Amino acid sequence: MADENLEERVRQLERREHRYRLVLAGIGLAVLACGVLWVLMLSTGRAQAQKAAEAAKVVRAREFILEDDKGKSRLELTITDTGVALGIFDENGESRAALDVSKDGPALGLFGPNGNPSAMLDVGKVGPGLSLWDREGRPRVVLVCAPAGPALTFYDTTGRKAWSAP
Repeated sequence: MADENLEERVRQLERREHRYRLVLAGIGLAVLACGVLWVLMLSTGRAQAQKAAEAAKVVRAREFILEDDKGKSRLELTITDTGVALGIFDENGESRAALDVSKDGPALGLFGPNGNPSAMLDVGKVGPGLSLWDREGRPRVVLVCAPAGPALTFYDTTGRKAWSAP
């Protein structure tokens, strides 16, 4: 009789243990589901916040000017009658770089501290070209890749042609 009673008690304990395992598995699944939902809600919220932030970063205008702390224009992006122009200025308001895109083609210009041109790279009607100036703003070297062939010209300190090919 003691053995039957003992066997019955063991069966009851095994059933309880089985129920506890099912309950723990259910709790584990519930915690996992809550975690997944929490991550999904966070990512959805972040995605919506990111979209809103990206939308807020779009600025539409015909002209855009960046000023320094003293109110001087340092960068200007402008829609012109002939295309688009980007100008970059130093702390004295002198033009130091410019990028223009017009119907004639793009051009990139670099300027010295006094505002004189130093270098120009452009793609014009004749073809791509590179021009270099001295500190006083006099042309010194011009290279053009024309349809008939390339041409290279050097100028002396007075601005007169010193050598060219062809």
